[in-house]
Amino acid sequence: MKNKIDYRELYDQLEQAVFLSYYELLDIAAHMGDRPALQKRIWKVANELMESR
Repeated sequence: MKNKIDYRELYDQLEQAVFLSYYELLDIAAHMGDRPALQKRIWKVANELMESR
């Protein structure tokens, strides 16, 4: 018998990973106050991550 894939569980895990990554990026950006150009790039990546989900 084939194993049934629980797509809902996979989706939930993906959502959790995206949110954790987003908040980790925000935390990193918060510590880059002395490097504003890099801070802006990190914020941009974080926002693109959330828009892509």
